[in-house]
Amino acid sequence: MKLSSRCFLFFLLAAGLLCSPAAPGLPSLVPAALADEAGDLRNAQAAIEKADYGKAVALLKPLADKGNAEALYVLGRLTLDGKGVKKSEQRAAQLFRQAAEKGDISAQNAWGTAQASGQGVRRNYREAARWFRKAAEQGLAMAQYNLGYLYAYGRGVPKDENAAIDWYSRAANQGLADAQYSLGWTYLNSKGENQSDTKAVHWFEKAAEQDNLKAQNNLAYMYAEGRGYAQDPVKAVQWYNRAAERGYAEAQYNLGFMYEQGRGVPQDYNKAVEWYRKAAEAGIDFSGAATADYLREEIDLVKSLTEYPSVVCAAGESFAPSVVGAYVYELAKQFNGYYHDHSILKEENAGVRKMRLQLAQQVARVIKEGMKLLGIDVPERM
Repeated sequence: MKLSSRCFLFFLLAAGLLCSPAAPGLPSLVPAALADEAGDLRNAQAAIEKADYGKAVALLKPLADKGNAEALYVLGRLTLDGKGVKKSEQRAAQLFRQAAEKGDISAQNAWGTAQASGQGVRRNYREAARWFRKAAEQGLAMAQYNLGYLYAYGRGVPKDENAAIDWYSRAANQGLADAQYSLGWTYLNSKGENQSDTKAVHWFEKAAEQDNLKAQNNLAYMYAEGRGYAQDPVKAVQWYNRAAERGYAEAQYNLGFMYEQGRGVPQDYNKAVEWYRKAAEAGIDFSGAATADYLREEIDLVKSLTEYPSVVCAAGESFAPSVVGAYVYELAKQFNGYYHDHSILKEENAGVRKMRLQLAQQVARVIKEGMKLLGIDVPERM
């Protein structure tokens, strides 16, 4: 079983209008213009909560034109999502930058995210780190997490595991589940003095309790392997099942493995096949064939297909395209052996024949996609 790796770079915070109305009893201290702006921001927030995005944009745009930082940020969020206004990553990035320069910390994080992801602007990790730091030092958990990620992978800043742990910890202690998961993952996979299974399971558990699916999957792994806890396959199955039921493919695969091996549950080949099928998410229709008709080689091919996303992630994180090449080679070799031994078009059972055709199509699709990532065109026919 493989631990889930971190693939996707960053997550944008949902817009939260935290306007502070004038304190009651002190109206003389609040200029009328500021009171009007606060009222418009509250009304815009109410419109967003009712999904009346057109009204929200109409209220926010005049404020943004006047340079109101909060209005610029929220208008940027709406523009990025195409709600009430034409979707535009470039325009959203401009609005985030303007709000960030005026000191809005959510905008500083959003502007950093745009630069780190290349969304609407040329990617620039160094500038992303600078803006994340501005917001992180003011206590914004999401920015602390993002800055920790850059230190973990050495993007825009020197690679520094201790700095990554520091920033992850600040965000994790504020309750951010993604940071809790990443902190656990760092402790688990550290090659040096920071390695600690005990700390890893502590943070996996906190994130898992917030329904972080990757944390639930990894917490199950820790129970299954007896790392950080006494080995407990039953609890492993419970956590795998919790993530699998919510559609997390890696947990579905691992749960299938537990049923196949009879670990923590009675051995049940039918349920193993069911979870492997769900994990594949490859559009293969097994309904035309009885479970007894499945061959071991077919189940193994489905299991191999489920590994493709994690292979791509691992290649990206390690900057090693050869990982994809090796996977594609092994998949092709595996299918070639299956095809040599088992007929597809001449199969008499129509349901099995349909399933095998779809399996062949999905293997071909994954091989083609993998080769495309390597910049290699695949011929349609040989």
